[in-house]
Amino acid sequence: MTEVTSGHPGLAIVLEEASTPALLRRLRTSRLEVAVIGLGHGLPDYDLSGLRQTTLLSGDLLVVVPDTHRFAGRDAVTVLDLAREHWIAGAGAAGEPQFGAWPTLAEPHIAHTARTWSTRLGLVAAGLGITVVPDLALPALPAGVRTVAVTDSHWPGRATAVVTRPRLSAQAQAMVTALQNQAADLNRVDHPVMSRDERSGG
Repeated sequence: MTEVTSGHPGLAIVLEEASTPALLRRLRTSRLEVAVIGLGHGLPDYDLSGLRQTTLLSGDLLVVVPDTHRFAGRDAVTVLDLAREHWIAGAGAAGEPQFGAWPTLAEPHIAHTARTWSTRLGLVAAGLGITVVPDLALPALPAGVRTVAVTDSHWPGRATAVVTRPRLSAQAQAMVTALQNQAADLNRVDHPVMSRDERSGG
């Protein structure tokens, strides 16, 4: 987040991962200032009353596969293509929504579960399965993986939103602006299949 810290040299950014209900509780109790959450099909109808919501991206989930995977060179796959894959899903407390397999895939084979994104993506890079990520996560993908779009007429998509309390501090506003700029950059780029090396020019 160089864009934020360069304009606010005294600002220390702490990133933490948690379930959406936990993030919203922390917002309401002033334990954090900015949360990025997913909204839409297949997710709970979160209570956002009293909070400020700004949509960052209205787009798709993407499938993440190892560079060596048979899907790695394809622009898109179908749900039928995904039927025999091994999936790496999120793990959390009971009742907490987690990213699992492709949402409309019937009876997916969950091979591994992990609490953090870094672990899930590391398992993908190691060739132990595939997973899904929202568009906004693209800049944070590790080396050794690629994203592939899924053609699915039964999937209406989800939105990625930034949520804050109604009155923002200057620091929180800087963070929201940086996230909006990042989302705008992603919206301008067609990236159905992309590795981190391709994004960085390496």
